[in-house]
Amino acid sequence: MLAVAWLASAGLTPVARAADISAGADSYDAHCADCHSLANPMRNKKGPGLFGVIGRTAGTVPGYAKYSDALKTANLRWTPDKLDAYITNSKATVPGTTMKFRGIRDAKERADLLEFLSTQK
Repeated sequence: MLAVAWLASAGLTPVARAADISAGADSYDAHCADCHSLANPMRNKKGPGLFGVIGRTAGTVPGYAKYSDALKTANLRWTPDKLDAYITNSKATVPGTTMKFRGIRDAKERADLLEFLSTQK
C-alpha cells in the first residue's frame, strides 16, 4: 500500500496504518470532486482531471489551460510523497499555485485519499 510510509512517519499505530480506499473515495468526494474529475478519458473541470495523476508531471494535462505559472514551471512529478505534501499545504509545496484548497491536515485521511487515487489509472 502506498499510504503505509506516510502513516508510519505520522506516528500512527499499525492498526491505524491500513489505508482505506472506500474512505479515500469519500474524501475525494468531499474535497476534490467539485473541481476535479476522475473521468477516463480525461475530463477537466475547474481544475485538471485527476485520472492517472500519480506519476504524471504537474501542469501537463492536455486541454487544461488554467495552470499557474508556478505549477507549470515547478518541474514536479506527482509521486505519492509530493501529492501528500501538496494535499497537506499546496501553497507551501508550490509557492504561487492558484489552487484554492485549505488542505487536509489528517495524515490518515490523506493516506486514504492517496490510496484511492492510486487506483484511478
